[in-house]
Amino acid sequence: QCTMLRESRQTVPLETDECPSMLHPNADGAGYYRFAMDESWWQGLVGGLNTMPAKEALSMAESLDAAFRAGAVSSQTYVAGNAALLNHETWDVVNAGMTNLEGVTEILSASEMPAAQAAMNRLAGPRYAQLAGESGDTADLLNSRMKRFMLIVARNPELRAQAAEQAAQLLGMDGEPDPQAVPESEVTTVLSVGVQELGAPFFERLLEQAQSSDDSVFAGRAFGALARTEDPQLVAQLQAAILEGKLPGYEPLYAINRQMARPATTELTYQWMRGNFDAVIDLTPEMFRAQFLANLGSNFCNAERAAEWKSFIESKSDQITGFERSLAQAVESANLCATLREAKTAELLAALKLE
Repeated sequence: QCTMLRESRQTVPLETDECPSMLHPNADGAGYYRFAMDESWWQGLVGGLNTMPAKEALSMAESLDAAFRAGAVSSQTYVAGNAALLNHETWDVVNAGMTNLEGVTEILSASEMPAAQAAMNRLAGPRYAQLAGESGDTADLLNSRMKRFMLIVARNPELRAQAAEQAAQLLGMDGEPDPQAVPESEVTTVLSVGVQELGAPFFERLLEQAQSSDDSVFAGRAFGALARTEDPQLVAQLQAAILEGKLPGYEPLYAINRQMARPATTELTYQWMRGNFDAVIDLTPEMFRAQFLANLGSNFCNAERAAEWKSFIESKSDQITGFERSLAQAVESANLCATLREAKTAELLAALKLE
């Protein structure tokens, strides 16, 4: 059914004599817009998700996420909807569900993550196990994407133990390095798990190999993994390596951004940034200095910290020019996250426990 909306509010009579059990406001996903619905209609869409073609399911995924962030749908329906997305037959739809679930972990504190990770295992584990018996390009692609989700977001203990062992073999922690220990598509993920699970010996070996490697692809993956450490002592080592010039090119900036983006290291990185800001300015090319530095504040999910960041960047206006728009966007993003955290954290954790 197609209708031209001509008013800001308009009633559209349905061309049917019966009340439908499911109503999709963007048939075939053809419209470039998002929609919101009453809770019962959302539940109808969630219940009928597996009957939808991929375009309609993707339209629902985007609108469901936007509705959650706007406070227009309950956490219980949101979690149930993303659980349903994970079981759709189409790769893109499953990926949308994982992306949504990974995104909401941004509003949780580090202490709340274990409960969320346990729920993520329950939500995604069955579909990931199902993929073990499937083959073909689509299944392989989905398996790779879901494995990353299980390792990095759900932090499945069994899979992480296997990945840590692979990481040790790749670097030769107990013998000769084995370049075949890890599939090419999983190297960054496996190295990241190794950094988080194997501690200082692995971290230091990886840093050494990244610095001395002639393989720019491996070096980039290695530096990316090093930037995902969450151990305070290793965070300090990473920060020292940045200031000592041990990370080449733009790698220091990537590392700083990744550390700011991780709830476990945001505060450590913020305090380090305040004490070493002049050095960080010098590391940042002038052509995108203002945007990069101002945008770091978007990683806060705390209104107080957002206000502090605004004042801090403004106090450096003689060293950074043209930061105003990027800073305003960063502060807005941080405040939106803080508002969502305050409004939805308890409800979200309760919904995750139900699954």
